[in-house]
Amino acid sequence: RSRATHEARAASRIQEQWQEFLDRRERELRSEQLLAEQKQRQEEQKRRQEDFQRARARSELTGRTEDQKQAYAEAWAPMGKDLPDPRNARTMPFAQASKILKNGALFKKQAGHFGVSSKYWFVGDPDKPEEFLAYWDSQKAAESGRPYKSVFTLQDFSAATWDGKTNSLKLKQLTKKDEANRALENLPPDFFKALLFAVHEAAYRQQNPGWDQDE
Repeated sequence: RSRATHEARAASRIQEQWQEFLDRRERELRSEQLLAEQKQRQEEQKRRQEDFQRARARSELTGRTEDQKQAYAEAWAPMGKDLPDPRNARTMPFAQASKILKNGALFKKQAGHFGVSSKYWFVGDPDKPEEFLAYWDSQKAAESGRPYKSVFTLQDFSAATWDGKTNSLKLKQLTKKDEANRALENLPPDFFKALLFAVHEAAYRQQNPGWDQDE
């Protein structure tokens, strides 16, 4: 009798363990399914955003008159080398460039007369020609709402020398009293490209204030 009781208890325990295993596996499968569904939703959202950006890029050109297209093509030509053509809005739509700049990036700024290089957190706003690219000592300082350390203007970038191979620029800084040359070095590739395309679009808009944008 004692042996039979022991075997019954052992069988019951095995059955409980098996049921626990089945329940745990069911939870794992459910979790995997939820993750897969979440990933699918994220990919779908990304696809829709990319479709929207491509559509906006097309509208930035097709929505303009022939005179506006001509003015856009002639708005600005960057000085430099190894650069994509910023006149081709399909390569990087203005909305995408603006988003990249507003998200910010960390890279080096070389002081006047090409002195010491220091890293700063840069944030761009193509809708503000006089505060086109501001910078702070750190990302935390920028996100805390503190005043920026200094700023570059649209005019600074319009007259800059661009190097697409090193993703760097040489430029003056109109907000400084001196006339010294400065440099922005080794920008993240997407940020460098966004800056280039945003400068072209901003230059066009500054030259043609009568055309009301719907961006």
